[in-house]
Amino acid sequence: MGMGYRVSVGQGAKSVKPCPIILGQPLQDDLGGIGLWSTPMDFTKLLAALLKGGQPLLTGASVNILFKPQLSGGSRAAMPKHLGGQMRRVLGIKGVDDIEQADHCLAGTITSKDIPDRRRSGTVNWSGLPNLHWWIDQKTGIAAVLFTQLMPPGDAAVTGLLIELEKALYRALSRKSEHFNSKVKL
Repeated sequence: MGMGYRVSVGQGAKSVKPCPIILGQPLQDDLGGIGLWSTPMDFTKLLAALLKGGQPLLTGASVNILFKPQLSGGSRAAMPKHLGGQMRRVLGIKGVDDIEQADHCLAGTITSKDIPDRRRSGTVNWSGLPNLHWWIDQKTGIAAVLFTQLMPPGDAAVTGLLIELEKALYRALSRKSEHFNSKVKL
């Protein structure tokens, strides 16, 4: 199956049916940010370059501009109200009045405060139509992805999987760090 569509929840594989790819190539209209076609390997190379400061694609100054929060106070206050529930979960936003947790930058959304057991403040992320998720946490040195081809966007099960992936990754890195630090005698 190339792309799937979840028709119901809680039925395992029976809840997913085949779905046609809805954006054919070549595109007839400029869709302003959607319609990127790539391979997971190439996209991962792009994220790794951004994590390392942009080279060889961009300068460090360009990456800093891409990752700089851009919203005014009023826009940031309105942001949680306009996000879907699943994106609020991804960003660690507790409710529509949680106006200090996230912002937008030129590269996507940006987490303003640490999310316990997950990403750190300053983490940039975005997602694609069939539940493709990526994030770059410069503080921790993580660029990570979760690629699916499952519609509709904002699928709750995929969001849950993304959050569990994040927790497992940060937990593993924390254990590795603790192990390394316990071996070092100063």
